[in-house]
Amino acid sequence: MSCCKECRHILEDIEVEAYEKRQVFDIPPVNLIVTEHRSQIKTCPHYGRLNKADFPKSVKYPVQYGPNILASAIYCKNHHFIPCERISELFNDVIGIKICSATIIKAERECFRNMEYFENTIREKLISSPVLHCDETGMKVQGKKHWLHVASNDKYTCYFAHPKGDQKQRILWEFFQSIREWQFMMDRNPTMVMIVIIFFVTLISRENLLELKSYKQQWTKEMNELLTEMKKYTDECKEQVKDFDIEQIKALEKGSML
Repeated sequence: MSCCKECRHILEDIEVEAYEKRQVFDIPPVNLIVTEHRSQIKTCPHYGRLNKADFPKSVKYPVQYGPNILASAIYCKNHHFIPCERISELFNDVIGIKICSATIIKAERECFRNMEYFENTIREKLISSPVLHCDETGMKVQGKKHWLHVASNDKYTCYFAHPKGDQKQRILWEFFQSIREWQFMMDRNPTMVMIVIIFFVTLISRENLLELKSYKQQWTKEMNELLTEMKKYTDECKEQVKDFDIEQIKALEKGSML
């Protein structure tokens, strides 16, 4: 500031009293970085053999894309569902490279193989979790109907597609087998255990209760009454905005073990 906006008095030698701040957030231009790896080549004076040093395991070809570019392409394709052709166009416009669809698909398959250990770890974490949520929804895989299953808790989520809609029972079964209190009940009546599992992992609807009644057995009648009582109590707590009563919960749990 050189002068007063009102009287035009010179302010160059006047001490600054304060600053008013305004910030602009932006990103720098995206520039492609090329890293060249050189492998030393030497001839053994004793044996006469030509020796070449090894490149890093990730550097397999004379020219290739790095992990950040490939990861960005896979992210665009699988998370934002952008077709390969449009990803190639986007990268060409922003970065200045023409990545082909075959490269994206190859990187996607390699990523799938590399995720095996991570997926198994997530499954183990979910199975050992004290609480587990499971659900599924329909989807198309190569034009054919599949089911997209999900198992999750507050920290981990596992998605997996399968042609059948009952595959979540496998991870559910492993989950409940990990809970010691259920062992006796499983040995006694595994069918009833699955009904209880379905109750805990799905919202009780009219169709669920009608399906349970269709078994025409005494234990299914008793279980239907118990589930109805559980749902009624849960709805009452939601409507009245009150916490669950511990004694009532224990009574319902005792009823589920009969």
